Amino acid sequence: MQMMKKGSILLMTTFLLAACGGTLEQGAETDSVVESQSEIIESIESSEEVVSSEVEVSEVESDTQMNEDEAALIERALTTIASVTGYTEEEGYMHIIHPVEGDVVTVEIREDNEEVANMVGMFKYDDATENVQEMDMLTGEYVDFPAE
Repeated sequence: MQMMKKGSILLMTTFLLAACGGTLEQGAETDSVVESQSEIIESIESSEEVVSSEVEVSEVESDTQMNEDEAALIERALTTIASVTGYTEEEGYMHIIHPVEGDVVTVEIREDNEEVANMVGMFKYDDATENVQEMDMLTGEYVDFPAE
């Protein structure tokens, strides 16, 4: 991609010189054109590096903030689900976090045994409403906890 930009700039510079009525003769004029094109390419490369580093820094800051917000959301979900259901890691239950979708965290809870980790249930926590729902194992639909 970068090589393509350099080639395009070189070509545009050559066309610009031709359009302005300039002719390329061997010698001093050719050398100055080549030097000018090299300076333009170096200038573009250095500006691309600055822009690229600025983008990377802002992306890292954005990702860090998103990860901190998501971690806090997951912590609230785990705390709320554990307090409502009684299934805590201290009591021998394993919490598996599924992908977070907006303000909704889905948590799978299993017994934490060495040989078999039986599923206890699937729960959703909605941070906007602070509501906990449990998946009805027969229908696959989420209903307010406790599911009947």
